[in-house]
Amino acid sequence: MTIYPIKDNSLKIKKQMEGLELENNKLTENLDKNYMNMLKGIIDEEQYIRVSENIKTEISNNKKILIILKMKIVNLIK
Repeated sequence: MTIYPIKDNSLKIKKQMEGLELENNKLTENLDKNYMNMLKGIIDEEQYIRVSENIKTEISNNKKILIILKMKIVNLIK
């Protein structure tokens, strides 16, 4: 088992967090795009609801992971 210094672990966690935040930004953009497509009649409301629920679930899951990662950083610093 490799034990990394605290600084290395916290940098890895911060990179994971940045990745999740970037992914959430992209998912939010996708959600907005789908909403505009529904307003324009490109997709129907039923499709929008199905897709948006999946995207919202993914965003929510990412936020939960972000909270866990933040707690890990706090525990590393202690």
